[in-house]
Formats: sequence, C-alpha cells, structure tokens
Amino acid sequence: MESTPPERQFTQAVANVLISQGFKVSVGEIIMPGNIAADIVARKESRAMAVETALTPEKIRSAISKAAYMRLLPPITESYIAVPHSLIKNDVNRYANTVGVEIFSVVENQIVSTYGAQRVAVNLGLQYGYPKNVVKGQEFTVLVTIVNQGEKMGWQLKVSCEIAYPFVNPSTGRSEATLESLSSGEEKQVALSLRVDPGAVPGIYPIFIRVEGPGFEPYVSAIQVIVS
Repeated sequence: MESTPPERQFTQAVANVLISQGFKVSVGEIIMPGNIAADIVARKESRAMAVETALTPEKIRSAISKAAYMRLLPPITESYIAVPHSLIKNDVNRYANTVGVEIFSVVENQIVSTYGAQRVAVNLGLQYGYPKNVVKGQEFTVLVTIVNQGEKMGWQLKVSCEIAYPFVNPSTGRSEATLESLSSGEEKQVALSLRVDPGAVPGIYPIFIRVEGPGFEPYVSAIQVIVS
C-alpha cells in the first residue's frame, strides 16, 4: 500500500485539530473568485479561515504569499500558515506580519500557539449623481460611483435603489445592478433608474442606496430629492 506523503499527513493533522475546535473543515477547496486551491478552509459562525501548511523552510515563504493573496478574496475573513514550531524564526514572523498572515505553531500535531492576526474588510467609497428636483410620474437616473478604498477585493456587489414611497420601479431601465468584481483602488459606475409615483404628494423624500456582497455588512446610505 502506498504511504501518505508527509505534507498531506501534516495538513490532515492540522485539519483534525480545527475540527476538534468546532470548525467545519474543507481540504483542497477552490476559493473563488481567485480560483485558487487552499490547503484548508475552516469555517465557524462568521469566520472563514484559509490555512496553508508548510513542513520545510523552503516552502514557508510560498505558503505565506499564497495565504496573503487568499485573505483578500471575499469569502475569506482571515489567513494562516501552519508550520512546525521549530521553523518559526524572526524573519518568518516579520514576513507574515508584513502581509497580514497569522501563524499556527504546531507541535506533535497540536496547535500550541499563534502569532499575529489581521483581518481585512471591504472598504467602499460611494459618490452619487442625480437630479435634485423631480416631478410626479417622472422616471430619472441615479448614478452611483463605487471606489474600492481598501485592500480586499469586492465581489458580486449588488447595488440597488430600495423601492419606497413615493418611488416605484421604472418602466424602462433597472433599479439594481451587479458588479462582478472591484479590485483594490478600482472605480466603477452603475446607473439605476426610478420612477416617481404619479399620485405622489409633493415634498422632500429620501432615496435609499444599498450595496451588498460577500464578506461585508451591507452599506446603506440615503440621498434626498424634492418631488413636485
């Protein structure tokens, strides 16, 4: 019978520890949208940890680099490498800390300590262009410009004008749109349409703009227009 490679044994041992701590664990899972295979993904409550394993000094930097990339992908909340305790040197700590990766120190197939810890959140900036005055029955457009001001990639971002009196769905156009991705520093614009209820009472009303997607709490903001 063919023996299991030491690297695979080590990965499974780390996975077993995380399972014993109440995590749901997947080995070799493909992380989207990066289309990259993680050694381990461990989930519990709102956490989704990517863990790369390394058994030799030559593989540690590659593991850290890969983990640093995965921490920027929307499904992942934090990234780790798991390595034997004897391999954790000052340069390893510095490199991992610089790129925001935490280290699991492993002794006899048990995680005995951790080093460092950084989470990256989606950080969006929103700007709007819209008419300040609209009339009953009018259809109009709200331009929403979204800027990714953080490190973490935005993915499958749904942008919508929430339908609330006195605004209704447009007869043409759309009141929501989806951005497949928004990389760090990238800016994109969507055009959303609304229509004013023909029977609306004149006044000043809010329009609620909502942006939501994997890996962050929804952004909800409001702009105001005058209905006459």
